[in-house]
Amino acid sequence: MGASMLALPLVSAGSGILYSAILLLANWLIMTITGLLILEATLAFKTGSNVGTITRKLLGKNCEVFIWIAYMFLIYATAAAYISGGGSLLAILFQEFFAIKISFGVSAAIFCLVFGGIIFLGTNSVDYSMRILLT
Repeated sequence: MGASMLALPLVSAGSGILYSAILLLANWLIMTITGLLILEATLAFKTGSNVGTITRKLLGKNCEVFIWIAYMFLIYATAAAYISGGGSLLAILFQEFFAIKISFGVSAAIFCLVFGGIIFLGTNSVDYSMRILLT
């Protein structure tokens, strides 16, 4: 979601500054209200409760199933977007710096193996790799 939030001003620029500003402010307002509602619901439950538990107790089992499906879709869409973007950047990197042309599938697989391996090793490796990548 972070990457898509960064793209909002660029995507909405075609509609003009006034409409873009109004839409971005409306988006901010909706996200703020939603965040505060989730905070209120979370504070009403004991520590360790997740969104599924809260949904089941407040809205019932059917809504809990819907929420889990929505979360799975969100996780899938986010992973697909990052793998697609990272894979294409990796293919460009190989082409520009090493003069090696690799397919998108291979670059996406390399991206998954490298960053999946970093994540698999634990939070310390993620922390150190983020320090390296962001400096």
